[in-house]
Amino acid sequence: MKTILKKFDDSSQIVIMKNSLSAPLGILVLINILIAIQPAMAENYVLRSSWLKTPVSVDGKETTTKEWSDANTYIITLGLNEGMSPPYLRAKIWVKNDQERLYILMKIAYLDKIPGDKEDQAFLYYLWSTLAGTDWDRSDAAWLYQLGSPTDLTNYDGDTWQQDTSATPPGENNVQGRGYHDTTFYWFEMARPLDSGDQWDWSISPGETIGQGNMEQTGDLLYVGIHDDSEGHPLETRITLTLAQQPEHNYPVGGTLEEQEKKPTYLSAIGVTLIIVAGLIASARPRR
Repeated sequence: MKTILKKFDDSSQIVIMKNSLSAPLGILVLINILIAIQPAMAENYVLRSSWLKTPVSVDGKETTTKEWSDANTYIITLGLNEGMSPPYLRAKIWVKNDQERLYILMKIAYLDKIPGDKEDQAFLYYLWSTLAGTDWDRSDAAWLYQLGSPTDLTNYDGDTWQQDTSATPPGENNVQGRGYHDTTFYWFEMARPLDSGDQWDWSISPGETIGQGNMEQTGDLLYVGIHDDSEGHPLETRITLTLAQQPEHNYPVGGTLEEQEKKPTYLSAIGVTLIIVAGLIASARPRR
């Protein structure tokens, strides 16, 4: 009887322990579910460009493993309403610049989020104000396609853009780039001048920071993202971008061939000569 009671007590303790563990485990699972379905907060990602060391072949892909190895990389989230609303697309972005151009490579995961579409486009656009402290009244966009040439845009009215080449007076298309998609990712690669001299383009310099605007200051806004052509809306996010400054020692691409220090050879020659002379003198001495 005592043995039976003991077994019953042990099993009761096990049941009590399981019950005591199941409650906190259930809470943890619930918390994880709530976190997973929580909408993303609108975020202004801070990106710092690196100085270009390896040239970029602007062909819409990572041409070689070294091509973007010198660039700073960041993980960002794109979405509706500046990233606040789904669908959310995770993207990896590489960014670097030299004295003349900004270079960007984007790898955007779209699988199970939106259907892959050869008509979808990527973009980078900047809104700024002529007068400090006022709302933006200038705009410039680089628009990349998977099919067709890239487009340089201006005169954004909150809904539509105008091509630089159609503006008055006409500007130029100063955007390079293209993209493609595989079964998992969109890839887009672009290059654009920091200061093209075109009145419809932005004018920025190495070391400068752009995109620091906020709800109170809407004259310095920088966006990056992808346009879902089938749905007709952008999936984007805000970024702040600091351009790299030229390093003090800016070595050419591929490194340098340092000229070896030229050591005087005459000292070596004199040393060898003295050794030879000493040997001859020693051998010429009469033996006793």
